[in-house]
Amino acid sequence: VIYSSTSSGGPFTAIADITGAVSCRVNAVGGQTMYYRARAYTLVNSTKKYSKSYSAVLQLTSVPATTSITAVSPLTESSMKITWRQTADIVNKSGGFYLYRGTSSNTGTMTKIATFTRTDILSYVDTGLAVGQVYFYSVRSYVSSDYGLVVGRYSSVVSGYTTRGAPA
Repeated sequence: VIYSSTSSGGPFTAIADITGAVSCRVNAVGGQTMYYRARAYTLVNSTKKYSKSYSAVLQLTSVPATTSITAVSPLTESSMKITWRQTADIVNKSGGFYLYRGTSSNTGTMTKIATFTRTDILSYVDTGLAVGQVYFYSVRSYVSSDYGLVVGRYSSVVSGYTTRGAPA
């Protein structure tokens, strides 16, 4: 039987009774940390006889929801402001965002240009850009867990371009 809890000390609730399986899929809210443990049993005359002990507690943090860029706006001939939205699953959590830029819309070729270590920073001014160039941006959220960072998916790619006489 698989048990889950939002706290490492419980209380734990049975979420699955697995017979003959070695894995179980559980649904979790993006960025949420959950704790799991298991307890074996044997069927004796159709009655479950549980082992005396539970497994060690396992902590899992689910991938945060994908955030999205809400605006890419030219500020000057060589700078743009990128704004994104915060997803509800990382509010008040230890985490932040990674911002990527490229000259193509392929996220695999983009370069990480900024790391934000707080979840309430939702914009960035990208400076030193070439005039008349199209730039593509994507953002990823992350949360911290006891085992390291859990990073979300790339947002949809949004483009913007610098132009002479951009508004100041």
